[in-house]
Amino acid sequence: MLARATRFCAERWVSGGMLASYGDPVPLKGRDAMIRSAAAIVALMMCGVTTAATINVPVDYSTIQEAIDAASNGDEILVAPGTYTGTGDWVIAPLGKAITIRATGTPEETILDGEGSRVVVHCQNGEHTDTVIE
Repeated sequence: MLARATRFCAERWVSGGMLASYGDPVPLKGRDAMIRSAAAIVALMMCGVTTAATINVPVDYSTIQEAIDAASNGDEILVAPGTYTGTGDWVIAPLGKAITIRATGTPEETILDGEGSRVVVHCQNGEHTDTVIE
């Protein structure tokens, strides 16, 4: 039984009743072509191909740092007008991520405030030119 299952997995029936292994060039028609196309699409979707996300503060996350923590490389964080203070040793730390942090208001409306007791932007994790703060 196991030998038959192994052989079935290594070979398949094609139109015309011929038995062919997967390595043989056999033209695909109808249902075979559709199944292979669907399998290829699913494989591409699972390859880690992603698009950049837009994260809104404070709609999606209440603080800029929470948004940074959740962000992936290539994401954009849009910060609504307001005053953001943070709670630790800094207001924000980009964590070396290739992200864009952008205020949606003017500099007078969107303020990062260290309150005289913390660093405003902490960059010590390999940030580069692809880490943008506007």
